[in-house]
Amino acid sequence: MTLTRSNNQKEAKIPCCCNTSTHQMVQDKSKHELDSLIAGKCKEYLATFAAEIRQEMQIHVDKLKSELESAKQETAELREALKTSRKDQVEGKSINNQASEAAKLGVKEIQEREARAKNIVFFNVPESKNDKNQDEEDVEFVDNLCKDVLKNDFPYSKIVRLGKKKENHTRPVRITLESRDQHEALLKSAKNLRNFRESQYKEISIRPDLTPLERQDMRVLVQEKKKKQAESDLNKDGLIWIIRNWKVISINRKPNAHQVQTISE
Repeated sequence: MTLTRSNNQKEAKIPCCCNTSTHQMVQDKSKHELDSLIAGKCKEYLATFAAEIRQEMQIHVDKLKSELESAKQETAELREALKTSRKDQVEGKSINNQASEAAKLGVKEIQEREARAKNIVFFNVPESKNDKNQDEEDVEFVDNLCKDVLKNDFPYSKIVRLGKKKENHTRPVRITLESRDQHEALLKSAKNLRNFRESQYKEISIRPDLTPLERQDMRVLVQEKKKKQAESDLNKDGLIWIIRNWKVISINRKPNAHQVQTISE
C-alpha cells in the first residue's frame, strides 16, 4: 500500500513558500503606498493650513496698517488743529488788542474834538517883531477883525499862538469862545472876508480847530479837490470843486476871484 502512493499526494504535503513571499510583498507595497498617501495628505493639509494662516495674518497686518495710517492722519489733523487754535488765540489776542487800542483812540479822539469844539483858528495874522507886545497886538487884531469884518464881537476866554516862532513862517492864532453857537456863527461870517481883500485882512483865513486825525483827513480831501479841479480845468467843463461838510463837491458857477476859503490848504 505504501509503494502505490501517488505523486499528487506527496506534493500536497510539501509546504508552498512562494505564496507567503508574494503576500508579504503585497503587504509591504500596500503599507508603503499607504504611508505615501498619508504623507501626501498630511503635506496637503499642512500646506492648506499654512496658506490659511498666512492669509489670516495678512488680513490682520493690513488691518493694523490701515489703523496705523488712520492714527497718523488723526495725529496730523490734531496737530494742525492745535496750530490753528494757537494761531487763532494769538490772532484773537491781537484783534482784541487792536480793538481795545481802537476803542481807546476813538474815545481820545472824541474827547479831543470835544475840547476843540469852541476853538477858532486864524491864519496869516501878522506877528509882532517885539515878543513882549505879541499878546497885546494879537488881541487887538482879532478884536478888530471880529468886530469890523465878521460882525460878531463875541467874548473869548483864551488867545494863543500855535507852535514855535520861525523865520519866514507866521504862526496861526487860536481863540476859545464861550459856546458852540458862537463858534458856528463866527465860521459862517467868514464869508465877509471877501469884501476886505484890499485891506490888512486880505490874507486872513479861518477854520475850526481840527484834531491831528481831522487834519489828516482834510489833507486827503484837499488833494482830491485839487485833482478834480485839474481835471475840470483840462476838460473846460466850468466846474468849481470845493470842500463842504467833509465832502468834495462841485458847483457850476465861478466864484468871485477873492472868495474866502474857510478851510486852509
